[in-house]
Amino acid sequence: MTAKPVTAKHASLWLDRPRPAANPPIPDGSRVDVVVIGAGLTGLCTALELSRSGATVAVLDARRAGSVTTGRTTGKISLLQGTKLSQIAARYPRDVVRAYVDANRNGRRRLLDLCRSFGVPVQIETAYTYATTPGGTAALADEFEAASGAGLDVGWNDFSDLPFPVTGAIALAEQAQFDPVDLVEALVHALRERGVPVVENTRVRIVSRGLGRTAVHHAGGSLTADRVVLATGTPILDRGSFFARLEPRRSYCLAVAGVDRPPRGMYLSADSPTRSLRYVPTADGELLVVGGNGHTVGRGGATKPRVADLIDWTGRHFPGGDVTHMWSAQDYHSTDEMPLVGGVLPGDDRILVASGYDKWDDERRCGRRHDRRTNPRGAPGVGEALRPVGPEPRSEKRRAHPRTQRCSSGRDGQGVDSAARPISLVDTPRRHWPRARRGSGPRSGLHRRRPDPPSVRGVPSSRGHCPLERRRTQLGLPAARFPVHPGGTPPRGPRDPGSERIGLRCGPSG
Repeated sequence: MTAKPVTAKHASLWLDRPRPAANPPIPDGSRVDVVVIGAGLTGLCTALELSRSGATVAVLDARRAGSVTTGRTTGKISLLQGTKLSQIAARYPRDVVRAYVDANRNGRRRLLDLCRSFGVPVQIETAYTYATTPGGTAALADEFEAASGAGLDVGWNDFSDLPFPVTGAIALAEQAQFDPVDLVEALVHALRERGVPVVENTRVRIVSRGLGRTAVHHAGGSLTADRVVLATGTPILDRGSFFARLEPRRSYCLAVAGVDRPPRGMYLSADSPTRSLRYVPTADGELLVVGGNGHTVGRGGATKPRVADLIDWTGRHFPGGDVTHMWSAQDYHSTDEMPLVGGVLPGDDRILVASGYDKWDDERRCGRRHDRRTNPRGAPGVGEALRPVGPEPRSEKRRAHPRTQRCSSGRDGQGVDSAARPISLVDTPRRHWPRARRGSGPRSGLHRRRPDPPSVRGVPSSRGHCPLERRRTQLGLPAARFPVHPGGTPPRGPRDPGSERIGLRCGPSG
């Protein structure tokens, strides 16, 4: 192999450049409408939209703008995202897949509009998902079906411009690639021209909510706002159980110079380990960016062998190149396959979150909707801008709680059809009461189907299904002066003293 990784810089290709001076610290005690935490594409696009809508905004980042996830991507803007659509289609109805595609289509349009308005170079290319094994071809067929059903004009072919054989590929024309840090720097410049401070090297430590305000405490002081947007890779606050809803995934990238004719287009494999390919135009010629060997953070053993394997694979298929840069990228995969966008806690839109893009940075966060009912100060309805797509997965929908209980025999002891008897705690044995009160699903004690109770101490089952009668027998009290009424409710009139002492009403409606 002719690639020389020893001379490579251990830095992202996009971040290997002089950076503009950082913004001065924001005065302690400042107040704005919205504080955006995180200066990647998510945070900067959100801040720009809010500023254009008339809100006062401040952006804080613990590092330099775009230096984490945004500055370590492969820089693709594509609606064809490997096998992402088929993974969503396996759990959601087709209309949810279409809504996901529509949201990404809107995000792609907005990103391209921003690039065009700021003069950021963009290359329009065809995106490919390809396979090299029979298993990958099967996954590719599922992706083709999901993409076609979602309205994407994808095509299938069995050949490609790659220097190794493929068993199939699907293509989507008119996608794009760019340098993401070019857009980050343009956004920072535009925000500062609008008077929006983008404060770098300032780590947020605490976000506390008070009456009518939210305080953001950072290393240099604090500021208050009506709302806070967490645009970090994963939410930095220990609320909302995002540690259990997001899975960190890491992959590795190389930039290779001197490759003869890097392939046109943007490629991503359906097989595992993944391989991502694209070319990068520079003043010194075209580079090839190769990514892959992704894994869950903390699992899969040492990472150096993964980088070495990627270098070796690149040297075999693209000989004659020199590795100029190598870096790792990390993003977060949502356990339900959909990005997490909205309030950090249910019913509270004062702290909002946008995460779980699974390496595909769509732009639902850049909504313009203005809702004065949720923001009387006049800032745009951030809660509407950051709203999730689609309903719950089919496999996780909760069934409606049954409102009636059916005995196994279909008839109760009085010869009355018990299919429509209302559920009551007195129908549940006392040992199950705490569970019945806490339960919310069909498997809880409150909704358990039970057969007709057996006789208790000689009391026939026709009367034994009433807990009051069972308790009377156990306590040695005389029988009630009225039987269980067929309608489920005892007749009006004086109640037996025994029932007052026990604290229960006879009948299933108690």
